[in-house]
Amino acid sequence: MISRNAKILAAAGAAVVLTGGAVGATQLDKSVNLSVDGTASTAHVFGSTVADVLDNQGIAVKPGDVVVPAADAPISDGETITVKYARLLTLTVDGKTRQLRTTETTVDGALLALGLRGEGARLSVSRSETIGRQGLALTVVTPKAVTLKADGKTTTKTIAAATVGEALTQLGVHVGKTDKVN
Repeated sequence: MISRNAKILAAAGAAVVLTGGAVGATQLDKSVNLSVDGTASTAHVFGSTVADVLDNQGIAVKPGDVVVPAADAPISDGETITVKYARLLTLTVDGKTRQLRTTETTVDGALLALGLRGEGARLSVSRSETIGRQGLALTVVTPKAVTLKADGKTTTKTIAAATVGEALTQLGVHVGKTDKVN
């Protein structure tokens, strides 16, 4: 038969183990703030690095995505983790096309980040258009100073036209069958 002292020691040992486990679990459980493409949330996670939090929340990052702090950084309770997904932007400016990656979520944000202010430019989509994770194709026609000589009059205006035909239309010029355009 087990003595009374052995039972007390066993119960005390079990209490110590349970208390130690609870304290250990409390130390591992962290509340973190997440911002994923500007959408804020909080999460309780067990883990020690940013990568642990992202994995726990099902957030997959790819090359070009921005994670702050870095995925291998340790986390602490109350930490804020920011994730900005990269998006492919197929940008055509005045007929020249290039592809680039941006973490901006709107056309206006991407144009500003690229240094393309675009005042007076004609865009194929609204500046407030969202750039989804699948990317976006954007055409920009920048304003140009155009000098028109017609019927003995010279006019200079700044317009956003991609072709001579568009320029003539914007300037209100109707070209007849016998008219000559240079």
